[in-house]
Amino acid sequence: MLKKKATDEKKSAGPAGQETERCNWTDADESHLIEYITTHQAKGGDGLNFDKTFWAQATIDVAHTTSGGVVKSPVACHQKWKRMCTTFHVVDQIANFSGISWNNKCGANITPESESVWADLTKEVPLAKPFKKKGWLLYEKMSNIMPSKAGSSNTYYTLLQSNPPTCCNLPLTHK
Repeated sequence: MLKKKATDEKKSAGPAGQETERCNWTDADESHLIEYITTHQAKGGDGLNFDKTFWAQATIDVAHTTSGGVVKSPVACHQKWKRMCTTFHVVDQIANFSGISWNNKCGANITPESESVWADLTKEVPLAKPFKKKGWLLYEKMSNIMPSKAGSSNTYYTLLQSNPPTCCNLPLTHK
């Protein structure tokens, strides 16, 4: 009996119960998709709602720079874009929440002093939980093309700290 290689792509149920290979999106693949969308954002209008022909062209462009694995289909590119938009809106709420110091590498970088602020935020935005100590490196690229929907909260927090804030538990250095 032959064993499958560890490098084989994962399978998922496709149309009519057929098994299809799933795409593997690296950070570089996602970054390139954002760059393509940024270059062609006028085709999506104010809401960045792109039609099927756009995603067909995006597939061709992404195929030239993909890191390997299964070729990304127009549907896969569109679904990845929707997931990145969801992630952007969650991270944007964190970044604009009073009392949270967002960092693209370290996330919200919650300390014992800011734990109560984080608890309030995650009640309001449960999808924020993975970003407590983990950032999202694509936030800046996405914020260049996405409108911020983060509203101001009526809650205002100040953190009294005897020490200056740190990132990823490393002291900040001043140049």
